[in-house]
Amino acid sequence: RVRILIDPERETTFPLHGRIPGWARGEVMPGELYRFADPDPELPTLRVGGSELPIESVPARPVGRGEEERGGSERAGEERGEASADGYALEGGYARLDRTWRPGDAVELDLPMPVRRVFAHESIEDDRGRVALQRGPLVYCAEWPDNGGRALNIVVPDDATFHSGFRPDLLDGVQVVLGDVEAIREDSRGEDAPTAPHQLTAIPYYAWANRGMGEMAVWMAREPAAAWLPPVLPAPVTAVRTSGGVEKGWTGYNDQNDDLAAIHDGREPINSADQSHRFFRMRPPVGARAWLEYEFEAPVRVSSSRVYFFDDKRFCNFPESWRVLWRDGGEWRPVAADGAFTVAEDEWSTIEFEPVVTRGMRLEVEPRTVRYEAGQIGPPAAMFIDEDIEWREFGIIEWQVG
Repeated sequence: RVRILIDPERETTFPLHGRIPGWARGEVMPGELYRFADPDPELPTLRVGGSELPIESVPARPVGRGEEERGGSERAGEERGEASADGYALEGGYARLDRTWRPGDAVELDLPMPVRRVFAHESIEDDRGRVALQRGPLVYCAEWPDNGGRALNIVVPDDATFHSGFRPDLLDGVQVVLGDVEAIREDSRGEDAPTAPHQLTAIPYYAWANRGMGEMAVWMAREPAAAWLPPVLPAPVTAVRTSGGVEKGWTGYNDQNDDLAAIHDGREPINSADQSHRFFRMRPPVGARAWLEYEFEAPVRVSSSRVYFFDDKRFCNFPESWRVLWRDGGEWRPVAADGAFTVAEDEWSTIEFEPVVTRGMRLEVEPRTVRYEAGQIGPPAAMFIDEDIEWREFGIIEWQVG
């Protein structure tokens, strides 16, 4: 509640502008990128001298090409009405009170702050089937220390209810969001994975990344199929090895791109720049090829392989070339490929070959070498570099054999 006491020396006429934020009137932010799941918010109340003045929700508009092309000029006009008889008008996100003020006059504004669900526009592929939580102007997130060591396995059903409370013992004191939701069980994975009840604790997004490295989620799954648990090795693979990846270090961001398990987590990539899930980076030195291996528990017949390469259009690039080898006793032999090894963009790079029976398969990659000169902006931190370097980095989102 906001209370403004007006205390002029004498009766004075002037306009008073009180901010009525969009989130209090049912608008996450200007535009159609996000929307609240509940279209009818509990509206603010504005009182002047004991009289309540009306505040309407932000009008919902259809999403269409014509609406987008008109831009923001018409939208601003939605709040440019003439002042009412009592000198009140809502314009540009402000309640304008144009009247004669007397000593002792008071303006009271109540802004309800319930926990609300936020949905993203359907065109945002990463957020489809997911929900975020917002209270007042603050977006919340689930972080691993408060949720049993995980956050990406949380499922927020559409009928879940939430409440808020203050935790003086947490992060020097924060307002948390609590709710009875679900989580994928550790012994279950897949589209039909069963869930178990889970008590969600969400903290303001500004407060995360202060308690070490771990999982964090703003956009949480609404269905179990969209939740995530660390992958297990797909049968019949018993081990995964590599010539060496990028050492994982805490940078203050939710880095997920240095986990070897990413290459067999079963996620179908959106495109070659997909960072909605984990991928695996490698930086072999000049003159060395990089490799990854799958070891099988028993001899397996293999006749094809496919890999989805990552390219962030900056320093992690598509490789120069790749090939597949199979283990023949103690030696690695190239497969007899039924075509060329091509590097595909935004799709699987696939190769078929003469069937082999083996206990191991190897993916061998020759990275592209990019030269940067001293004084240029270069890798790994996109800052000016002090000396000439030859940079060789590539990424793999997924690797499968069959």
